[in-house]
Amino acid sequence: MRPRGRSPSAVTVVATLVILLALAGTAAPTAAIAIAASAQPAAGQDVSFTIEETLTLPTTHSVVLTLVPFDDAELYVAYGATDGRWTTDTPTLSVDAGFPAEFLITGLKPGHEYAYRVFVRPGGSAVEYVGRQTERFRTLRRAGEPVTFAYTADAHLYDLWAKATFGGSVGGYDHVRKSFENLAADDSLDFFVLAGDHASTHCHNCPGGMLEGVNYHQDYALVPEQGLLRYQKLLAPEHVGQVARRTPFFWVLGNHEGETAVTMNGCGHNELNAMVSRDARRTYLPDPYPFFGGNDRGTYYSFASGDARVVVLDVMGYSNALPVNANGWSLGTEQLAWLDKVLATSDEKWTFVIAEHLVGGATVGLVQCYHYGRGGIRSTVANKLKETFLGEQALVQEIVARHVTPGGASFFMTGHDHVAMLPLEKPDLQGVGTGVYYVKAGSIGAAPGWWKNDAKFQKQMDWDFDGEADYFAEETGTDRRGYWRITVDGEERVVFDYVITSLWPNPVNASVLLSRTIEAE
Repeated sequence: MRPRGRSPSAVTVVATLVILLALAGTAAPTAAIAIAASAQPAAGQDVSFTIEETLTLPTTHSVVLTLVPFDDAELYVAYGATDGRWTTDTPTLSVDAGFPAEFLITGLKPGHEYAYRVFVRPGGSAVEYVGRQTERFRTLRRAGEPVTFAYTADAHLYDLWAKATFGGSVGGYDHVRKSFENLAADDSLDFFVLAGDHASTHCHNCPGGMLEGVNYHQDYALVPEQGLLRYQKLLAPEHVGQVARRTPFFWVLGNHEGETAVTMNGCGHNELNAMVSRDARRTYLPDPYPFFGGNDRGTYYSFASGDARVVVLDVMGYSNALPVNANGWSLGTEQLAWLDKVLATSDEKWTFVIAEHLVGGATVGLVQCYHYGRGGIRSTVANKLKETFLGEQALVQEIVARHVTPGGASFFMTGHDHVAMLPLEKPDLQGVGTGVYYVKAGSIGAAPGWWKNDAKFQKQMDWDFDGEADYFAEETGTDRRGYWRITVDGEERVVFDYVITSLWPNPVNASVLLSRTIEAE
């Protein structure tokens, strides 16, 4: 029988089962069950799980909890204050093997810590429910309260896992696992942001092979099962799952999430890869639109916590042709208008605009795939030529700068380049600061690519014009793996700390290599 708790009617709780969409005539139940039957389960429970407790999309009053059972299961969630008393139970879900169980835990208070516990038994049985491990999380904060979150990019998780598993190259995979261990151990975090290039459904160099009866395809995910497998690996308990069981997360789409609007010849992007990628994401990650607005595809949205406004952009989904120069990339008229409106109607002191890469940027090297977004940061610094941005980034800069809250600042944060750069303010053509700072994310998994040694890229990344790329000078940046821990201290200041990942023992691993504080004016 179920442990006793207060009636669910005391607090409205919505529990929904997300059903896998059919793709190209493949029946959804067949696709999902096939994956479940071949996935590696978590051990030690009467019911095992392909994806364990995963928290996403926190608000001031709710959080979404998702699990994917390896077996048919019945389950519900008990939750309450952290004193161990369960005050509320969700309704019970009966879930077929391989399908996500998605719970909206609501009726919560801003900035409070809650405990929760999942109770489960085999589907169709009458045995007692078994309680899984008790976990905790915190809701988003009220204005005036401090907020700390992690900003991560470029894990390339599936890519590195496949290379370690089928190609014998373990270094990158060891680093990304250590990065997730560091995030899981960081008790200061309210939430974290996966800022693009994590799932690798689009991967032009992923090896494949057979493992425990499962055929892992190489390169791009072109059938539903392969898209699901890659998100399963990303969200597995030893990867994102070890962090997200207690620290909720948000996500940003990168080019390696595969959901581009165009066919990129020579880059592997195509319509089928985009469909598979989109449906895999929407199977395992809940839709942000009902909570945060944006677009109904869940690729751009905005939320606030404390005195921080976070705006997630989609730079991959709105260009109509293969970009061959900076002007080929666009957020699209609808997303640009939405960005303008969100910033105009937000009154938070600090704004964090997060995108996979610049909407434009420099052409680096000769590879057609990279005629977008890479580099371009040189133009955030005034010089004798009074440089402005290439492409639509100039318009984006104008929109963001126009809505900087008096006394505060906005931060335009991008990944894609696998190097970290401290916040640097963009001046106008007269050399006066605009209140908009540019930040490079670094990488929590993949090492810097071939472009690291490209002369044009190095010039673009020489922010202080001393003739050397700033990721070679640890006063301003680094090419070491890590993540940003960002602390918003009310309306007073924002602190950026770059926490490095190292396979060497402490104190090197998880130590702060770069730090900058931006004070309110």
